[in-house]
Amino acid sequence: MLHLTLNNLPWYNWSIKNRKLLQIVMINTQHALTIKTFGSIKVNNEIITKSYQAVYTLIAFFCTVTRN
Repeated sequence: MLHLTLNNLPWYNWSIKNRKLLQIVMINTQHALTIKTFGSIKVNNEIITKSYQAVYTLIAFFCTVTRN
């Protein structure tokens, strides 16, 4: 997912240094990050991102409710 987003950037307008940095990042993001947890459960970067978003949403909600 990140690799596709990076691929759609207007890199052709960038300096050579930034193009090389983009190439390094794109090479490193071609394959999804997979973390093996206890047992046979595998967690990839999409699950981690969605979990983070859900936790952040809940914290923001509770902070908003407690302020009012």
